[in-house]
Amino acid sequence: MVFLSNPLADPVAWSAGVREELLALGYQVTTFAHRPDGLDWRSVVACVGDFVRRRPEPVALVGWSQGAAIAQEVALAVGARVRAAVLLATYGRQNEIDKLLQASWDHLVDGG
Repeated sequence: MVFLSNPLADPVAWSAGVREELLALGYQVTTFAHRPDGLDWRSVVACVGDFVRRRPEPVALVGWSQGAAIAQEVALAVGARVRAAVLLATYGRQNEIDKLLQASWDHLVDGG
């Protein structure tokens, strides 16, 4: 089981209650906080995707807020390596306006 969130929503803190129960049941639990350089969320998706691909069995992803968006993108990227994706308080996949806004942020990060 992989718990994901942004740095302000520490996945160790918000998953503490359920994480202990999952560990007691024999599950392996990993937490990731989204800490990109600038606004590069794609590198986080690639990093988590690589982690998931190296697991011997498909994993369940649990993401909160920005972590839910990352979990969704990882599930789309690695397909069958994800058993389930639980998305808490997510904002969903980008529409055309979101894509334009993201492209603008990327341009600013790149010094444009």
